[in-house]
Amino acid sequence: MQLKTKRLKRVSLENACGEGGSKNQRPINEVEWKVKFISKEYDAESETTTFTYEIENEDNRGDKDLSHWVIGSSGCTTATSTNRGGNPNSGKDPTTGVYGFKWDNGQGKGTTETYTISFSGNVGKTNVCYAVKGGTYYGATTIEGPSCLSEGETFMKIICS
Repeated sequence: MQLKTKRLKRVSLENACGEGGSKNQRPINEVEWKVKFISKEYDAESETTTFTYEIENEDNRGDKDLSHWVIGSSGCTTATSTNRGGNPNSGKDPTTGVYGFKWDNGQGKGTTETYTISFSGNVGKTNVCYAVKGGTYYGATTIEGPSCLSEGETFMKIICS
């Protein structure tokens, strides 16, 4: 039996985020939704790690409400809790192409909201993809996020497309 090999092109995670979604991806600095990583906190008593993000929907840029957003992870497939109606099970968002945890409840323009997601155990932190979408377009890039992998373990699933 003869094995076929294929040479793969090296792509940075930041450039790969959101590829595979709809054709309406805009550069992240051209969308009105700004995501900021706030903190990663481990609670030894409850043995949970919580990641906190803030999304500002800038009133002076564009006219779209945030429809939904997705935060990727490195190896995490189930969260113990989310706030604001986030889905605790990861999956691929068909409109942005980002694989992760999705908040589908929207956010009005001119507002700032806090989003949290918690995992069992002392979860690590790494760069992950995220996407924000409103109207007919979205933006995607990387941010600090959850890593459920052990040190030295490699996450083989493509999380950004």
